[in-house]
Amino acid sequence: MRLRMCAGATAVLAMVSAAYAQEDPRRPNPGSPESHKASKPSGPSLLQRRHGLSAQEAQERQATLADFEQQIAQVQNRLGDNLIATLIDHQPNLRLTLVVDNNITVQDVRSEFSPQVQRYLAVRKSKYTGSEIQSQQRQILDLFIAQDIEAVVSYNYRTDKFDVRVDTERALPELLALIPASLRSDIKLERGGMGLLQTGYQAGDGIWGGWALDNSGRNVCTAGFVLENTTDRTRHISTAGHCPSPISVYTNGHAVTFGAPRIDKNPEVADTTSNGRTYDYRIYPTGQLNTGPWIWYLNNVSGTYQVMVAAGQYQTRSWANVNPDLEQNGGYIRVVGVIKGGSAGGLNPTHPVGAERCKNGFRTGVTCGTISTSSAAFSIQVAEGVYRTFYGVVEVTTQDYMAIGYGGDSGGPVFTYPTWNASAQSFDASAAGVTVAASNQYRRPCITNYDSGCHIIYMPIDRINDHGPYNIVTTAGVVAP
Repeated sequence: MRLRMCAGATAVLAMVSAAYAQEDPRRPNPGSPESHKASKPSGPSLLQRRHGLSAQEAQERQATLADFEQQIAQVQNRLGDNLIATLIDHQPNLRLTLVVDNNITVQDVRSEFSPQVQRYLAVRKSKYTGSEIQSQQRQILDLFIAQDIEAVVSYNYRTDKFDVRVDTERALPELLALIPASLRSDIKLERGGMGLLQTGYQAGDGIWGGWALDNSGRNVCTAGFVLENTTDRTRHISTAGHCPSPISVYTNGHAVTFGAPRIDKNPEVADTTSNGRTYDYRIYPTGQLNTGPWIWYLNNVSGTYQVMVAAGQYQTRSWANVNPDLEQNGGYIRVVGVIKGGSAGGLNPTHPVGAERCKNGFRTGVTCGTISTSSAAFSIQVAEGVYRTFYGVVEVTTQDYMAIGYGGDSGGPVFTYPTWNASAQSFDASAAGVTVAASNQYRRPCITNYDSGCHIIYMPIDRINDHGPYNIVTTAGVVAP
């Protein structure tokens, strides 16, 4: 398995290689949010299906989780990097865990949460400081890069060990011997890896998050969130930095091409890591295009892929993704909030391990899963002998979708699990990140019921204003991540 920057067969989830693409070269974008009337499908919710809860129990638990994630951001503002991680466990009962530095008083932290959250809250101290975890992640990655091996390194706060996945056929004991003896007992080693302005405007044209983006007449990436420059109040759209350029959007039967991006952070071209954060995003001015606090999602999406069944012989198989909680023909989600950052580094405690996250990409549609690692590091080979390392990114795994991500999904919005707002007659979610990478097999997506460890990687949304005064457009106004 290789980690790819949601791009083509050899690059992260950006561009779809023409030779390997199985779908239509261009997927049409939908109309505006105003032209779509949302409806809520019937049936049990995600928490009911996954954890066997009654409708009332699921509703109460969802409210507790929403309060917990909101209160985490407030606690992080006070603790900074002393708040190292947050965890959500549903079995055998709901348990919410904060992992803090050794110099923090546990009772002081508990008192900052509401009584409802405190019922399920545990606070424990980490074996390592946040800076020690990030330093050791870099050390482990560098060891494998020196061996010409791609790797993914994350820290498991439940076991206090580093989970390391390597993309190689070499013997694991041989590789474990490369790790310094002082760190070796804290390493779990296994196989695995990763696979990541305008002209032509006409009156009434628009763009929203989740729409497909084109390059040379083909869909190559996905639009993220609508942003606003807080200085000049101009609107912009985000996508992944490694997407090909120039970028256009196909709307109302014609293409509108964007000009130069205001912010351009492409990790395949240059090292974009700073203070434990790797950046992978672009921001394009939308000019006269209509925009707003909405993201489009595709549902009930399918495709084909080939697997080698014998030397030189391939068999065509199919995959399909369906979210039963959302409209089967796709629709719009209102962006009602933003997952806050707060830490200057890359630990991301406001993205709890165990929290639900979804992404939309034009290739695999809307797929959801749980955060397995809130601060992962990984390396990819971008040219012969040239590696790029990513730090401070979030990993999401799934058991509910056949193909969680693939080439073309890069740049797509990552958001909290959508909830139905009966008064607004819409699905609502909060902005969480930008899709940058996914686990891929050779020439095909990682298939959950066939392969193992299928996941996507996203850059937390709070990175989006580290290089300029850009905030997220929501239904509540312009909100800083």
